[in-house]
Amino acid sequence: MSDAFNPYIPPSVESQNEVIALQNSKAPRYYVVSPTKFLVLMIVTVGFYVMYWFYKNWQNYKLQTNEAMWPIARGFFSIFFAHSLFDKVDKTLMTNNIARNWQPQFLATMYVVFQIVANVTDRLAGKEIGSPVTDGVSFVALAAMTYFLYQAQMAINAACLDQNGSSNSRFTAANYFWIVLGVILWVLMIVGYYMTGMGIE
Repeated sequence: MSDAFNPYIPPSVESQNEVIALQNSKAPRYYVVSPTKFLVLMIVTVGFYVMYWFYKNWQNYKLQTNEAMWPIARGFFSIFFAHSLFDKVDKTLMTNNIARNWQPQFLATMYVVFQIVANVTDRLAGKEIGSPVTDGVSFVALAAMTYFLYQAQMAINAACLDQNGSSNSRFTAANYFWIVLGVILWVLMIVGYYMTGMGIE
C-alpha cells in the first residue's frame, strides 16, 4: 500500500506529502496569477476576466483531482460555485498547515452579491434606465468584486505555494489582445457616458 493512501500515517506526514506533491506538480491545484496581472486583467476587461478566472480555477482543480465536473459551466455560472471553490481552497490551506485569515465564505458571499448588482445595473444602464446612477453603481460593484476576488487570489497563491504568483506573472500575447480590447471598451464607455451627460445622442 502506498504512503499516500495509508490510513495509519499521522496527519502531519500526510500534509508534508501533499505539500511536496504540490511543489513537484507541473500544474498547481488552482489558478495562480500575480497580484499585478490579476488587477490589470480584472480592471481593463471591465470584469469579464471573472469568467475566465473561475474557469481556470475549476479546470486546474479537475486536472489535479480527476473530479467529474464541467469547468466551463462553473466559470459561466460562477455565482453558484464561488462558495464551493473558496471552501476547497481553504481546506487546502488547512491541510498544508498554511495559516491565513481570509474568511472564504464571507468573500464568496460578497462576490455573489456584487456580481448580481453589477449584472442588474449593467442591463438597466444599457437600456438607459436610471443613468447615470446605474452606471456609477455598476462601476462600484466592479471595484468591490475586484477587491474580494483579489483577497481570494492571494489565498489561492498561498495554497499553491506561490504567494507572489511568480509562475504566472508575465503578460502573454493573448493577455495583451484582451487588454487592447478592454482599453477600447473603456474609451467607448467613457465617451458614451460623457455624451449622455452632455445630452448628446
